Amino acid sequence: MKRLIPIFASGVMAILSALACSQASHAQEHSGASSYSGIAPRRVSMGVGKSVIVDLPQDAAEIFVANPKVANALVRSPRKLYLIGMDAGQTTVFALDHDGHKIAAFELSIGRDIGELQQILRAAMPSAAITARTVNDTIILTGTVDSIEEAQRAGDIAKGFVQRIFGGGRKARRGRAPMG
Repeated sequence: MKRLIPIFASGVMAILSALACSQASHAQEHSGASSYSGIAPRRVSMGVGKSVIVDLPQDAAEIFVANPKVANALVRSPRKLYLIGMDAGQTTVFALDHDGHKIAAFELSIGRDIGELQQILRAAMPSAAITARTVNDTIILTGTVDSIEEAQRAGDIAKGFVQRIFGGGRKARRGRAPMG
């Protein structure tokens, strides 16, 4: 019988930091500004240089991007918005109607593109169900594997990916996610 070990619960989840968090992104994360006047924000994570197309629930008259250095929003029609990751970080995007009411809110987290890492993990460990994602410049692996050794191997692959992408000068660190 195959025993699956959740990476998150077993405490061997790999959190690999590609770059040190800046004080600005730390302050932005802890600003506490999360009131969207009844509009539930949609969380969007993507890599730098990547984009996503968003359909709005009604015509937008105005689009506001809190930090245009992190993301850009292009309007192609009153109900279609292209969100583009410009640089690592976090920002918020609001769509307003003709009366100035919020019709959509997006919390964007832009990190390094890790699509290649996801492909490497799938090829190296086909029986594992591992998802790689980024938060700013941190790579987080979650999912299940067959053993603690496979969890270690996934962490090693991610660490090698970070070192290859960012060069030997940056140090990856391993940590433990808080248990909920």
